Amino acid sequence: MAYCEKIKRSIEVDVSPEEANQEWTQFIVYTFFLPDQTPSVREAEPDEGLVRMEELGPDRTRVTVDLNYCPQWEDIQDEREIADASRHLDWVLARYKEFLESRRVRMRKAA
Repeated sequence: MAYCEKIKRSIEVDVSPEEANQEWTQFIVYTFFLPDQTPSVREAEPDEGLVRMEELGPDRTRVTVDLNYCPQWEDIQDEREIADASRHLDWVLARYKEFLESRRVRMRKAA
């Protein structure tokens, strides 16, 4: 049986949950978001993930990614590979935040 690690990361962004979701779907293609369902990570298949948008206030959202990550070698628990996947997810979320912020600046300048 394959060893899988559950990786969970969150980031807060200064947009509504609707805008965060719309931009996420344009920014990332390997995750999915189901607005009417929030299955637990345990229900996710290997190498799949869940993305949740949680409203924190007007134009403030917490984006949480739960990833079920399985290292390349199915029966070996490779801590370095898992750490690399965790760092990559941190990098992706940081780029997503930059993407949102740069789009907002451009939209304000255009208005």
